[in-house]
Amino acid sequence: MSFVKETYTCVCSTEQVPVAGASGCILAENIIAPVDLPRFDAAAVDGIAVRTSDLRSGVTNRFHLIGRAAAGHPFTGTVSAMGAVRIFTGAPVPAGCDSVIMQEDCLHKGDWVFVEGKAGQRANIRRQGEDVASGAHVLHKGQRLSPTRLALVSALGLETVPAFRPLRVTVFSSGDELAATRDQGQIADANRPLLMGFLRASHCSVTDGGILPDDADQQVARLMQAALASDLIVTTGGMSEGEEDHMPSVIRRRGFLEVWKLRVKPGKPVGIGDIDDCPILALPGNPVAAAVIFTMLGLAMIERLSGLEHGAAARLGLPLGAQISKKKGRWEAMPVALARNDAGQSIAMPMPKQGSAMLGSLAGCDGFVALPEEMEHADAGDRVEFHAFPAA
Repeated sequence: MSFVKETYTCVCSTEQVPVAGASGCILAENIIAPVDLPRFDAAAVDGIAVRTSDLRSGVTNRFHLIGRAAAGHPFTGTVSAMGAVRIFTGAPVPAGCDSVIMQEDCLHKGDWVFVEGKAGQRANIRRQGEDVASGAHVLHKGQRLSPTRLALVSALGLETVPAFRPLRVTVFSSGDELAATRDQGQIADANRPLLMGFLRASHCSVTDGGILPDDADQQVARLMQAALASDLIVTTGGMSEGEEDHMPSVIRRRGFLEVWKLRVKPGKPVGIGDIDDCPILALPGNPVAAAVIFTMLGLAMIERLSGLEHGAAARLGLPLGAQISKKKGRWEAMPVALARNDAGQSIAMPMPKQGSAMLGSLAGCDGFVALPEEMEHADAGDRVEFHAFPAA
């Protein structure tokens, strides 16, 4: 992980994006509030707007109704002694008033309203700027624009935001055993749909590079072509040491390759490097291994290359839903499904079938739990580190 942070920086240019289409974008600049929120003193409840100085505690106060204020339709006059304005939530508080009495505490009789005075009566007013003050830094460069952050941007009256363009990623699978016709000895490609879905969930612009044949020259040519139009290339398969595993030598012909034979299950071997200065992540061919390593390393690469500096927490501590055991001395990623125990608490339930090629288990899980090298055994209820797979 430190290698990724030290090696990669943002490669995406900046563009102005309409707020209506900015969901998922990463901010390229800080956002400074141009106005106060609320923009004016506003009623927090339905009721009547009055002057606090007219309220006497312990007696019945009689106010004369002189107008009405609703959201978008303010009362434009000034309220004098013992005057009141019928007001609704969100409406500007009329000039002269500094308190709103809840309608449940009011007795209306024609143009008169009777209120029992109470010591310490609440003002029920949303004060101008109490949420966000004009000039405040409200969002920061490197944050992803979630729906909640877009709500704030819209409330501030901004029509566009400065954002990094989406990261362009090309995805390849490799191997002559992969084919659409699936003749004898061939299988369907599960990895490209898996990884393309993960990448789209990460707000990348994804290109399907197709299947690379087990031919080094063809692989070099197609990877070089993809490098011209991509910010990142992701491949699966061909990373082992067999005669038909060409990916390590192919990458080294056009760049460099860091190959890690990680002591993890599932996951080895993994390659990170570049093709003609375009970063490449070369993943294992087994789908569960590809999913785990992409979540561990691929997401970190995407964050760095995309300009994301304030990502959401990807790890959660959750109790196990069942007893487990593993081999000591090896870090292990165990696919799990999220479930609830009898108390309604979220738990991580290990999948009944574990294996780097188990697509049935992969389809039923929500992520994996990280089991450290020193662990050999854990009981149901023990807390473990949960990593969620990217979700659409």
